[in-house]
Amino acid sequence: MARGQILTLYGSGTGVINLINEFFSTAVNQIAVGKGNEVKLWSIEVNGSDPVQIQVTDDYTAGSPTWTTILEIPGNSTVEYKKPVKILIGRTGKEAFRVNVNGTNGSAVTINIEVEPVSDQ
Repeated sequence: MARGQILTLYGSGTGVINLINEFFSTAVNQIAVGKGNEVKLWSIEVNGSDPVQIQVTDDYTAGSPTWTTILEIPGNSTVEYKKPVKILIGRTGKEAFRVNVNGTNGSAVTINIEVEPVSDQ
């Protein structure tokens, strides 16, 4: 697999966070992973008291996708990994991940997340 460029995604809000990056023309609330590709998480910074969740789905094209939480990061924290955490593998091309605020405070959270898309090409 070819290593990808590490992308820094930014976002803020409550509920599902819209993510933006200098390569995106508009913010997105989920990021799809192409068939045969994967996404690795290098770090995440959470500014705000509520925790955030990294969630994945096997089919973002479904009318109501089922999202599964694979990581939860406490509020007001920074997590950096010495080795990246593989968060998603594109088996069918319908997989996606998103960032969700899991809080009862209802206060906005700001996040910076570093991910590495890796291609099978």
